[in-house]
Amino acid sequence: MQIVFKHLAGKPSWIVDPVIDFKDNVIIHAHCTAPTKMKGYNKEPEPYAIDTHDESGKPATIRTKMSIGQEFTAAQISADFKRLIVHKGIIEDTPIVELACRTKVRTRVKNAKEYLWNYVPPLHRVLVYGDLTRDLEYLAKFLGLEYYMEA
Repeated sequence: MQIVFKHLAGKPSWIVDPVIDFKDNVIIHAHCTAPTKMKGYNKEPEPYAIDTHDESGKPATIRTKMSIGQEFTAAQISADFKRLIVHKGIIEDTPIVELACRTKVRTRVKNAKEYLWNYVPPLHRVLVYGDLTRDLEYLAKFLGLEYYMEA
């Protein structure tokens, strides 16, 4: 998906894992590595800091502060190669918490429990700034995949 997003959006994307908060209907997308040029290869980088890597505790990884209010699209091809899984949202916050992966974005969903119960493997999603849902619908049709909008 990173190569797909590079060509569809003309900008870097970020591999994320979802952490689901049922109480507040929130998904926190997180990973210990993140690009700083999320707005585009020739654009100003997002603010960042060097931090330790969560799983290993060894130096170093980049903690990128993503843009609050930024619309994004996250997607992945299902493990059985039958569906193109898509999630769209807006970044509400970029929490700085030492627990777990270093770069995090918080986004709200209508029903976090439903998101979890209908979650389609694999775990990772690829997140890119902007609304690419229409492009991804066309891509799914072209590839003969079911277009599946989660959340």
